[in-house]
Amino acid sequence: MMDDGEATKRGGAEPSADLDRARAACEAILRHRPDDYHALNQIGLLALRSGALREARGRFEAAVAIRPEIASGHRQLALTLLRLGRPHAALERIDRALEHTPRDARSLALRGRILGRLDRIEEAAGCYSQALAAVPGHPAWRNSLGGLLVRLRRFGEALACFDEAVALGPDHAEAHTNRGLVLAALGRADEAVASHDRALVLRPDFPDAQVNRAVALLSLERFAEGWRDLEARKRRARPVGVSPPGSPLWRGQENLAGRSLLVLSEQGLGDTIQFCRYLPLLEARGARVLFGPQDSLVRLMASLDCSARLVDARAPDLSPDFHAPLMSLPLAFGTSPDVIPAPVPYLKPEPARVAEWKARLGGHGFRIGVAWQGSRAAADAGRSFPVAAFAVIAAIPGVRLISLQKGHGAEQLRSLPPGMAVEDPGEGFDAGGQAFLDTAAVIEVCDLVITSDTAVAHLSGALARPTWVVLQHAPDWRWMREREDSPWYPTMRLFRQTSIDDWPSAFDAVETALRDVLNRAPAPHIPVGWGEIIDKLTILEIKQDRIPGAEALANVRRELAAIEAIAVPPLRASPELAARKDQLAAVNRTLWNIEDALRDKEAGQAFDEEFIALARAVYRYNDERALIKQAINRLLGSDIVEEKSYGSDAPGPPAPDPDSTARGEEPHG
Repeated sequence: MMDDGEATKRGGAEPSADLDRARAACEAILRHRPDDYHALNQIGLLALRSGALREARGRFEAAVAIRPEIASGHRQLALTLLRLGRPHAALERIDRALEHTPRDARSLALRGRILGRLDRIEEAAGCYSQALAAVPGHPAWRNSLGGLLVRLRRFGEALACFDEAVALGPDHAEAHTNRGLVLAALGRADEAVASHDRALVLRPDFPDAQVNRAVALLSLERFAEGWRDLEARKRRARPVGVSPPGSPLWRGQENLAGRSLLVLSEQGLGDTIQFCRYLPLLEARGARVLFGPQDSLVRLMASLDCSARLVDARAPDLSPDFHAPLMSLPLAFGTSPDVIPAPVPYLKPEPARVAEWKARLGGHGFRIGVAWQGSRAAADAGRSFPVAAFAVIAAIPGVRLISLQKGHGAEQLRSLPPGMAVEDPGEGFDAGGQAFLDTAAVIEVCDLVITSDTAVAHLSGALARPTWVVLQHAPDWRWMREREDSPWYPTMRLFRQTSIDDWPSAFDAVETALRDVLNRAPAPHIPVGWGEIIDKLTILEIKQDRIPGAEALANVRRELAAIEAIAVPPLRASPELAARKDQLAAVNRTLWNIEDALRDKEAGQAFDEEFIALARAVYRYNDERALIKQAINRLLGSDIVEEKSYGSDAPGPPAPDPDSTARGEEPHG
């Protein structure tokens, strides 16, 4: 969020020649009168305007030493010190200015800005309020106060502030985009988009507003527009996803067959875990993928099910044919809410660590891995909750809470509410330079993971483990709005606050859902043949494409993820098995179409020759289906083999060869 000091000044700039003449005149004065306050001050202002901050500081210090009673000199020196990254020194200097003019609005506003930089937010807001009491019609100060109120999570007051700012300064682009941010925080994403639109009309080349609009659009599932806007992150004052020199950006259209492509990680560890799913898609296009993850994720990324070569993206000798920032891949692949690549699991824990943690944790109780705290960054505001919020589920008999928290937030385990227990994995948990290796293993052992919006949520989802994420009222864009499932992670369920900062309501819903799970009969585990597993996989894939309704689709995706966790490894290892799976999928699609046609006939009471032919086709295709399943069982050496019977006297009809290419009877959908 931008304040008045961060906004770039536009218009009214004096010609360079005029500035040079003014500086020369002041220098001439100083040659005759080295202690001339006004000449020193003027040169300081000229240096500040040109960005020569060290010179400006020296000139202002000399000026205030000569005339310490002039408040404006202290104020200008305070501003210079702030821009030099010395907010504590700047605060001392602005307080000197206010000793001389305690009601000066400009000094009060600058003090508010300095205090905001020092994270003394309440005091900063008070200073801006005082400044605005003296000069109520200052839109930039009103904008800055709104930003502070957002940091205090006083969103209603912040919105009123931004409304006043844009009323006072309709062309104040920063106030319009900040207004959009607070509208998004209030859950009013459509209105947020309109505010960002207005900011971009006022200033078309305004990357902050474009990124802010991207976030609102993505939360509304308007992916095509959102991904395009998100590219503006590369042009911000602190850019991310910037293209390295030496290779062109891959935009999705260029042929990758036999070409090398360097994928660059960016932003947080959770972003890398979420978007590394695109690397196998690049390989499917024939690319030789080089991937430069964050150093701490190298070993975790080595488990990614593709042959991407992990590299140090900073190495000078890579020379790829193309490059792509990781979060530009959704745009390049045209990702939409209905076409999100979600073949979980796409990451795997280390088997030795899983065995170690299984032995250490034991199998008793219902084991829930928990995480509650993200980073200290401003972006985490509102996402985290105290570990004490888990007390309502810790009290459920048979439940064990196992901490997945690392670093900031783990200290809360030392001050749990009376009677609450959370198992601490100990100091050696994920010790060393590689992140999440033990976390992944513990997640694999647990029956469920419940977490705030942190990298742990992405890791658990990528491992295809049952995962519940407890979200703030208007969460990050990737969790979208209102829905309880996540198209990014089929095994995930989302729980949302009903109002801002209302964690108790969210955890009440978690408690109810958990009691429902615990009261159900345990999921049955019965031995089946491999043919049955692959058959079930193909049926669920068909359902995923054809079943309407968000709730039904979420159930299908959860079941599909559970089957994929078992079936995908052998399918990737065996081209012959993959071919059999394709045959089975074709038969099941045909059977699905036949069943649809039979239902239509029955609904119309049309029991004609076509109905009879369709009914007979069901038997024929089921026979073919059984033959393919038997072939799969033989291929994988399954101990359990399904057999079909046609009665004691009548042999079954001859079944077609499953290798036959006579699949042309599949109707057009």
